[in-house]
Amino acid sequence: MPRRFTVGREKGCDVPIADDSVSRLHAEVWMAEDGAIMMADRGSSNGTTLLRGGQSFPLRQDVLLPGDQVRFGAVLLSVADIVLAIEARNPGALTPRGASSGIYNPPPKAPPAPPGIAPPPPPPPPGRGQGAAFSTGFLIRCDCGAIKTQGQICPGCHR
Repeated sequence: MPRRFTVGREKGCDVPIADDSVSRLHAEVWMAEDGAIMMADRGSSNGTTLLRGGQSFPLRQDVLLPGDQVRFGAVLLSVADIVLAIEARNPGALTPRGASSGIYNPPPKAPPAPPGIAPPPPPPPPGRGQGAAFSTGFLIRCDCGAIKTQGQICPGCHR
């Protein structure tokens, strides 16, 4: 049976979201036998919504695609951000067996520039979430356990 990763307001969740519109245990994410990334709502109070191709659908249990976004209560995250948050603490957990990299993994780093030549700036990460706290930068786990954008004040502990 595949390992299921939790998304919710509890600090012990694999993807903790410090927002009152998010249930304590809001949803679960796992990799199916065929390598698809799956998500299921776990009876959340404010629901889980899948945004795909400009349309939104209530999510009970469905496959997640790389360009999708998911709304947990009032918080909107890209699938890439969700997968990156899980893989940060569980490397390879959502990468199919035998694959050199998962469909959500960042591209490999460019080789170093020759001495005396400044390397070009990195490209912006693709598919970032639209939520105010998640719109730029990388998601990291704060010391309090909440997920926040690197360099931003944590919504959970305000550090």
